[in-house]
Amino acid sequence: MSYSRIPSQELFPTKGPVPPGQLIGRSEAIAALQSQLAAGSHQILAGPRRTGKTSICDAVIARLKKGGDYVVAVDLFEVGSLSNLAELIARGAIANRPGVKKVLPVLLRSARWVGRAAQVSATLKGEFGTEIEFAFAPSRSQKTPMQQLDYALRLLERLATADGHQLVLYLDEFQEVETPLLRFGDPDLLTKSMRSILQRSPHVTCLFAGSVEHMMKGLFAAEKRAFYQFGGFFSLDPIDETAWKAGLRKAYQRDKTTITDTALDHIIATSEGAPRATMLLAQQAHVVAVEKGIFSIDLPEVYQGIEYAMATERQPHEADVARIRALRTNALRVAQRVARGEPPYGSGIDSKQVTRALDSMRNAGIVVQERAREWRLVDPLLGRYLSAFPAV
Repeated sequence: MSYSRIPSQELFPTKGPVPPGQLIGRSEAIAALQSQLAAGSHQILAGPRRTGKTSICDAVIARLKKGGDYVVAVDLFEVGSLSNLAELIARGAIANRPGVKKVLPVLLRSARWVGRAAQVSATLKGEFGTEIEFAFAPSRSQKTPMQQLDYALRLLERLATADGHQLVLYLDEFQEVETPLLRFGDPDLLTKSMRSILQRSPHVTCLFAGSVEHMMKGLFAAEKRAFYQFGGFFSLDPIDETAWKAGLRKAYQRDKTTITDTALDHIIATSEGAPRATMLLAQQAHVVAVEKGIFSIDLPEVYQGIEYAMATERQPHEADVARIRALRTNALRVAQRVARGEPPYGSGIDSKQVTRALDSMRNAGIVVQERAREWRLVDPLLGRYLSAFPAV
């Protein structure tokens, strides 16, 4: 009987947050963040995209929920307006009650509720006021978006107190509250209102995550901002080589596959230990092994896997180049210098243009500043692509 290989994407997931059981080198961080939130300490987690931030937060939220805490999780990338944000917070809050969660689909799709759905609606309105109806029938609300949000945030404490649970509010990509489009309105008015309510909610603990670090610091570390010192910044350290090697070997072993130390070293060196890049290179090396019908991976499989990975990422990289070009004059030239390990300032480019280009790429989440006048690409595979890209 022939052995059926485990799909490479299943061994090394790269299409979204990594399932908690497959996270590598993050057990201590998950335990520490869980402890802080369980103790009622608001936390801020800021870090570039594709660094495993969301995977860690998801793992922590799952643990807290399993332990009996109520959880409300909203990704601001997926929210179109302030009223939409209020709906999702209120809806997420009441969905913690099992009986409500079962009938929510009925409440959301039907204008006329009967049976169990009608009973749940009546109970909620009797307990929390008729205003709660906007959580499952937003068109019936007579309140302004800000009034809806204020109600939704106050609902968190009321629900937690009524049911005897601690509640964790997890808002991902929180820097979206002050992007130029201002789809949530004036960020200062919004954050002042949020802090005013949340600081008077002893049973509610907040986890704010964001992928644009300097914007998150501007929201939570600037003295004049409403959320100044509202919570502690949670530091997410890089995954060390030892953890990567043990975790990748364990994943390969699920498919009865081995990998040499040299091959592992090359994967980690090429990916610079960046979580998604490391997983993608390991995944594509496994693809090569499956194609060859072998159960061992050495440098030839890794080299070919890197080629596969770069081909897989070609379209996103082309889109990144177009985005960089559109940011600022000479932004692509500056990005190429950073990718090649050259000082961004120099090569005949006006220093002011370099500064503007770097700032715009930082705001777009393309580069991060390591220290004074030292920058790096967030995605090492994009750096590899830019290094080989024709000079401009």
